[in-house]
Amino acid sequence: MPAPGIVPTPEEDRRKRQQSLLHAVKATRGTMEAIVQGRPHDAMAKAIYSGVKMASQVGPSGPFFDPLVNPLVLAEECKKRWGITWLGWTPETLCSVIDRTAGLWSHDRAGEALDKFQSTGEMDTEVPSLVRQKLYAIRVIATSDTPQNDWAAFEKIGAVFNDRPADFAVLQKMSAAECARTVAIIENIRPDVYGTQVHAYVGACCSEDGLLTVKPVKWLAWAEEDLQRLNKEHGIQAPHEDLAGRLRAKMNELKVTTTEPNIEDPVTAQALKLLAIELYAEETLAT
Repeated sequence: MPAPGIVPTPEEDRRKRQQSLLHAVKATRGTMEAIVQGRPHDAMAKAIYSGVKMASQVGPSGPFFDPLVNPLVLAEECKKRWGITWLGWTPETLCSVIDRTAGLWSHDRAGEALDKFQSTGEMDTEVPSLVRQKLYAIRVIATSDTPQNDWAAFEKIGAVFNDRPADFAVLQKMSAAECARTVAIIENIRPDVYGTQVHAYVGACCSEDGLLTVKPVKWLAWAEEDLQRLNKEHGIQAPHEDLAGRLRAKMNELKVTTTEPNIEDPVTAQALKLLAIELYAEETLAT
């Protein structure tokens, strides 16, 4: 996960993008004024000049520069470019390589950014902070079992994988769907057994979302025992042993039905919740 001092704040990223947008608006306005004033040749020249200028201002594109990028796309792109070597790089080295090979930076500019980091601890990079956090999360998963055993690490990685910047100063409780999506991504990168802390955390998230069982959703099924323990503490009876099968059948039915589901029916209501969780998790695997 990112070390203190190297991740620009979301506010800094937002300000940089606002400046790019402002340049784009000004360039478009200048072109339109030339057209309105009957100077088409000036308008064409302005458009060409502005296009070149905007290209240098808006910045690079691609998975390394999209804050909402799928983590599995990032992982695959890193593997394709650098194999497993990148897993041993420091954060500042990784960002420097990305800026130089996938971005628009020269060797000199990338070197200057590294020198600045060494002297000030501040990271100068085009890679958005949320993308950097996703990259660090992928590296933690690929090189350790911490995400499967430490509930706080699991939560922060989960926040990042659900497109929320990790904030280590506050609790960032996840929904059952966010837990399922996080597990789906982790299992795709490096499968492992989950420890008691993460079992309890996921069970609590599922209980708070009002789930009676998670057996039908493979990404959450391993937390069933913890869910039932917490539900019992809250006075909720354990479900009948055939409920999981009935819910799975109803979920399969809901996938193909064209009629409006009866949400007043308890089984249908639970099946709808579980289906939404399952689809949200598996959506990230369709890369």
